[in-house]
Amino acid sequence: MIKIKKIKSESGFTLIELLVVIGIIAILATIGAINFSSARAKARDAKRVADIKQIQSAIEVEAAGSSAGLYPSEATSDLPADILTLSPPRTSDRYCYVTDAGLTSYTVAAIGIENVDVANSDGPVDAVGGNGVGDGIILSTGAACDNIDCSAAVAGNGTYCLAGTTAE
Repeated sequence: MIKIKKIKSESGFTLIELLVVIGIIAILATIGAINFSSARAKARDAKRVADIKQIQSAIEVEAAGSSAGLYPSEATSDLPADILTLSPPRTSDRYCYVTDAGLTSYTVAAIGIENVDVANSDGPVDAVGGNGVGDGIILSTGAACDNIDCSAAVAGNGTYCLAGTTAE
């Protein structure tokens, strides 16, 4: 009689092994997506802060170059051209510049900060609360800024403010 030999292949994976590997991959992908999202928010915040500091520098240079030593008015035509080309990372974000009536103090603000640590990093410098210096402009579009509140910036309200005052 001829004996038939059973061939048993052990070269495949069991269903349990496959499910465990798929589960591990799913967990790692979720962790990676969360970290990537956080990194993107931090990058947008870094751009906002850098833009605001660049705007502040341009305004200070403009004031130092003026005969009266006053800051440029909120009218777009009075602002340095290089700061008018800065655009926020997202279209819902705003960069605002407001001055007092005498053009002796100003506030620049980035609206839409996503990371509270960034908003708290420098904090508001001589900031005004409740838009105390008047309505300003959105540097990217020229529309009015609504209620800039720099006094609550350290509380994490999503506003990063820098301010300056002429030496009297």
